[in-house]
Amino acid sequence: MQAPADIKSEAFWLEHALQTARARNFEFYVQSFLRDYPPLGLWTVRQNILPPYAFTAFHSFPCMGLYDEQGNAKPEVTDIWQSYLP
Repeated sequence: MQAPADIKSEAFWLEHALQTARARNFEFYVQSFLRDYPPLGLWTVRQNILPPYAFTAFHSFPCMGLYDEQGNAKPEVTDIWQSYLP
């Protein structure tokens, strides 16, 4: 399973998460992925490197970074992230 990824979806979910964190007075919010990464291969499960639940979690969100795989900012999401910084 891999969630469909496009920049509009990424921006929507980041904005949603940050709005929710602000509305609930969270002390901080952690963006788990700085950079996008290529989807993981199923071999990581077959060779017992990752349990199936971890594979599913990582494989579902390969494009949720603030930067692409080459380290270039993705303005659609980095602008949102920066707008919530104190």
